[in-house]
Amino acid sequence: ANALPLLDTLLAILSRPRLNEDDVKAARETVEFGDASTNSVAARATSFLRSQLYRDARGRRLAYGLQTDGTAGATQNLTAAQLQNLFSRFITAPRLVVSVAGDADYGRLR
Repeated sequence: ANALPLLDTLLAILSRPRLNEDDVKAARETVEFGDASTNSVAARATSFLRSQLYRDARGRRLAYGLQTDGTAGATQNLTAAQLQNLFSRFITAPRLVVSVAGDADYGRLR
């Protein structure tokens, strides 16, 4: 029952991202909160393997290969313009795939 409203919300976010300075601040806070996991050998190993596995034909990392939780240093000088640039490079067709799994009316979803 909620599939279509959720998909509409997701598509609205993807097609019209806000990506302003408030989002940069939230990203910094999120990374600082999760930065403790970088001390974990398992977390570092997983991140390294992901960065090696997900590459395109030219050897460039795909979005799936990017570090999911970032680092505190990576967000210190981040600006909204840089965030918008990253979004346009990695979160757009043909690199973006939105999928739905489960019991759904795929005709209505399409």
